[in-house]
Amino acid sequence: MTKRLRVVQVGCGSIAAVWLQAAQPLREIELVACVDVDASAAKARRDEFAPEAEVGTDAAKTIGELRPDVVFNCTRPEGHHEVSRAALRAGAHVLSEKPLAVTLAQGRDLVDEAAKAHRVLMVAQNYRFRAAPRKVREVLASGLIGHVTTMTCDYFDALHFGNFRERMEHPLLVEMAIHHFDLARFFGADEPTRVDCCEWNPAGSWYRQGANAFATFQFASDLVFSYRGSWCAEGRATSGSGEWRFCGTKGTLTWDGAQKIEAETVARAGGFRSELQRREFLVPAATGGDESHREVMREFVACVRSGRQPETSAQDNVRSLAMVSAALADVKTRRGPRRISTLPLASMI
Repeated sequence: MTKRLRVVQVGCGSIAAVWLQAAQPLREIELVACVDVDASAAKARRDEFAPEAEVGTDAAKTIGELRPDVVFNCTRPEGHHEVSRAALRAGAHVLSEKPLAVTLAQGRDLVDEAAKAHRVLMVAQNYRFRAAPRKVREVLASGLIGHVTTMTCDYFDALHFGNFRERMEHPLLVEMAIHHFDLARFFGADEPTRVDCCEWNPAGSWYRQGANAFATFQFASDLVFSYRGSWCAEGRATSGSGEWRFCGTKGTLTWDGAQKIEAETVARAGGFRSELQRREFLVPAATGGDESHREVMREFVACVRSGRQPETSAQDNVRSLAMVSAALADVKTRRGPRRISTLPLASMI
């Protein structure tokens, strides 16, 4: 029988419950400790998922003493670098909540730490693990709409968290847009190289700052990605994944961010408007709710077992973090389009 992976859960808020629920069906996870600066939160998660597990308030101390196989890092963004680095240095594989880190320098440091430790460091970019975006990428890759030149994402919602997100700097770009930027890389045929970003806090916002952001990215090819996002837009909310449009040389593909994917392609060119052919690609809803976190868990465990790199390994995901970092730099300087610093691919295992 395959030995179960001993896991220390660091950060025991609501997302930790989602992760641990997703891990349960795999039967390959043994939760040995729950750690949180709030001891009551750690105890609550322990009691819910593993009554025999230990409870701690010091992540580095608990990881050092227990030497787990795996650490789940569900701390706040500012804690991601410290906890992931401590886990890697203790010989553990790490599954981290997004973003990989709050700065590009920290992200690159974690890539180096994972490589030196010969351990898997995966970022839980669960949005791309849903069936619909994977179908979108399949259709784009098929050439149905030809060469894609334009990609847009609109994300508008009004989320009243009542927690640190309403007080942090750049909440939309750091906490949410990373999902959409990662999807843009997932859909794009190459990597973004330049960005022009505008961030602001509109009247009526309950966030301290930065609840809205618009950004335009240029990819290495002629692809341009336009992003519009808001966390304080009351009414007519989009899907959490946003609403997407892809314009190509042979037609247009749209995705509503949920299950509806549609395309109109040129059947016959000529005249004032070309004659178009419409197609729909329906994606069945996941059974038992959103399965994306379960897919993340499956990918992570499979990679730990096999030694292969995850789809959203740190060495890949640092490129999504680079998009956020460059957008933030442009916001702070407002000197026009800024080049995106990225990282060459390198083997971690």
